[in-house]
Amino acid sequence: MAVTVAALESLTVLSVMPLVAADLDGLSLYGWVFAGFFVTSALAIPVAAQVIDRSGLRLPFAAGLTLFGAGLLVAGFAPSMAVLVGGRVLQGVGAGTLNAATYAAIAIAYSPRERARMLALLSTAWLVPAFVGPLLGSGIAQVAGWRWTFLGLAGFVPLAGLLVLPAVAQHDRRRVRVSRAGGPWLRSLVPPREIGRAAVISMLAGSAIYGAITFAPLGMTGVRGQTTIEAGIAIACCSVAWISASWLHQRVAHRVADRDAIRFGMAFTAIVSPALIAVVVPSAPYAAILAGWALLGLGAGVAFQAINLFVMGRAVRGTEGRATSSVQLANTIGAAVGTFALGGLFNAGRDAGLAMATSLLLVFGACWAVLLVATLLAWGTPRTRDSQAGTGAA
Repeated sequence: MAVTVAALESLTVLSVMPLVAADLDGLSLYGWVFAGFFVTSALAIPVAAQVIDRSGLRLPFAAGLTLFGAGLLVAGFAPSMAVLVGGRVLQGVGAGTLNAATYAAIAIAYSPRERARMLALLSTAWLVPAFVGPLLGSGIAQVAGWRWTFLGLAGFVPLAGLLVLPAVAQHDRRRVRVSRAGGPWLRSLVPPREIGRAAVISMLAGSAIYGAITFAPLGMTGVRGQTTIEAGIAIACCSVAWISASWLHQRVAHRVADRDAIRFGMAFTAIVSPALIAVVVPSAPYAAILAGWALLGLGAGVAFQAINLFVMGRAVRGTEGRATSSVQLANTIGAAVGTFALGGLFNAGRDAGLAMATSLLLVFGACWAVLLVATLLAWGTPRTRDSQAGTGAA
């Protein structure tokens, strides 16, 4: 429930943001709605990681749900785009804390053979949001107003707390912590050396993929003249394909090295990403857009799940929070920097007098270049050391 609520918010806000920007006269802050979320999420992740390794999972889950719910309320009642950005900032702190706790829980509580299945089950929490999130958000925005895409989710946050907090509290009481995650907060921002390359790959891929997803609805509605519902369907295709790839990968994860899965996923994603420019080509068939986003989701689903398994396989007992949060932090930083930089690139194009379609082409071209760099780095990923993987699940 906790992950599903966060997933619904993430996917619905993508499809309704063009309406929000028009209603609040805040197109200049369009990129900040997403960058603010990712920046604060990135700052929250290492803090949550240290709390997890020292004190357990209960406090991060409780704090994450509370802040996320508060952010939904602020965004739902926002009188201006600046206030809405503030609500997204609160949501980012809550989501980053929940993200760190969720992945650390999988690394702490499950054996290496079980982790792939658990990650696939976790991605299933995105399944219903992927199908109905963008469509539901677009429909609610057109019928009841975009504010209810935030306010309608706030009521589910207490339910998520009732479901998850007793379980993690019981686990905390049983768990004997042997934390080695001491040191200043800034130290936890730097991933352990052995997983540094995986973190960098995740950061670059996250900046490109999430950046492209952020600006795709703007191209479909502003250039092609399609509805927010049609834009939402495209995002849903990417999400469903991403989840499907996670399930397919978990079935073969014990036979395929994580390194090889990372290589395949990143290479496939880089090859199909040029198809995304169809969102700014008025003559491109709508079916081609859906197919392009689905293919992107397939490659990304394999790559990101393999990266998570790679990192969990190298987590030493007592530092699972820091290890798993390192790649989540890198992914979040990439998304924050990517949306901020791409937003600046888009605004620079518009300020220079370029058409919206041309400015968006610059954005998607930059995304492709970053994915190529991430793919090159993926080919140097070392094999996972199974001995450490076993230690992490002892």
